[in-house]
Amino acid sequence: MNRDEKMIEIKDLFYKYPDGTNALEDVNLDVCKGDSVAILGPNGAGKTTLLLHMNGILSGRSGLVNICGLAVNKENLPKVREKVGLVFQDPDDQLFMPTVFDDVAFGLINMGLEPDEIRRRVSDALKLVDMADYPERTSHHLSYGEKKRISLATVLCMDPEILVMDEPTGNLDPRHRKEFICFLKDTDITKVIASHDIDMVLSICNKAAVFDKGRIVAFDTMDKIFGDKELLKNYGLD
Repeated sequence: MNRDEKMIEIKDLFYKYPDGTNALEDVNLDVCKGDSVAILGPNGAGKTTLLLHMNGILSGRSGLVNICGLAVNKENLPKVREKVGLVFQDPDDQLFMPTVFDDVAFGLINMGLEPDEIRRRVSDALKLVDMADYPERTSHHLSYGEKKRISLATVLCMDPEILVMDEPTGNLDPRHRKEFICFLKDTDITKVIASHDIDMVLSICNKAAVFDKGRIVAFDTMDKIFGDKELLKNYGLD
């Protein structure tokens, strides 16, 4: 694995909400192959807005976002979204089909895969999130934690090169939270994780970016970020 290979390259990114609020200001961030990067900061700091730029759901007023060497633009969106698996904070934003199987298979069908391959991938993904017995269940009848795991399965089945997650452990029960953390630790896929779950990111991530008011105020290894007591105190991470 070439750990110098840039998987995500963000340069001088600005984004303004329709009401005129600056959500991202002059954001610069490089994520290399195999990195696991925690995105930290208070609510409203711009973490989710940044994640949504990584697969083209949002597009900045100015700046550059490259994924695996591809500019995130209208022409490249299909290829970019094959490479980036995005797990939303709220699973109800991700699940919309009649059954769990249909939700997990949705992206695979759009890729034009053969039915046998779709069934195999759906089965494998559901096993990974401990939901193997749920394919015929109705997604919106599940608990919030179960929906979170199904949302992860919809992304894992696509075999992405980059996994981007927004508060992935929220509302998971202790056993499934532990299993989820173990799964992420065991996979060398490039990861970007926005979370307030400090224990989780400390056990998974090798780097962290601290956000405040739409800006990255610090980006370094986990040891250096969490060894800076003044930084932690100033941004509510102590």
